[in-house]
Amino acid sequence: MILSARFRRNAARLVRDRSGVAMIEFAMALPLLAGVTVYGIEAANMAYAAQIVSDIAVQTADSVARVRTSISEKDVTDILYGVKSMGTRLQFAQNGRIIISGLEPVLDSSNAVINHKINWQRCSGALHQNSSYGTAGQEVGATGMGPDGKKIRLAANSYAIVVEVRYDYQPIISSNLFGPRTLTALSAMMVRERESNSLGTTGTASACSTYSA
Repeated sequence: MILSARFRRNAARLVRDRSGVAMIEFAMALPLLAGVTVYGIEAANMAYAAQIVSDIAVQTADSVARVRTSISEKDVTDILYGVKSMGTRLQFAQNGRIIISGLEPVLDSSNAVINHKINWQRCSGALHQNSSYGTAGQEVGATGMGPDGKKIRLAANSYAIVVEVRYDYQPIISSNLFGPRTLTALSAMMVRERESNSLGTTGTASACSTYSA
């Protein structure tokens, strides 16, 4: 009887003792928690990279469009050098590409816009990627340049700077989480204050045939 009573008391204490439950629950949840944390970190880094790619596109288009009076090869090359530094943390220069197109309207005898032409194109970055919308000297159509539904269309006697940016995303943990991703951005700005959008020959050209950081 004494042994039976002692057994019952010990059994009751064991049932009430939950001192190790939290540790067991944490151990069971740890793999799931670690997985969610890893995905969260990679997703946040990808969102950051996408924002930088967008910022590079906007800053490039704005900087080239606002050069006053006239624009030269040196102006464009200096701007490209500067905007690439925005992606230093992402190793953008090694894994990205900036494509700048100088877009102008093609007019008929009555000064109506009948087409659009890429007057010149300059590039920078080691990623082997060409423009999705045309090359220098090419006429791209009366509806303008760019993706369907978002084409840049010009009025007579106006010019635009169209910038395409692409970046092969470099994961900080593993590419197995989201797979290979190429982040893209497109930006366009109207040329301000200069009467011609042709490039002067001063400086070194950032040729689109060159792929280097």
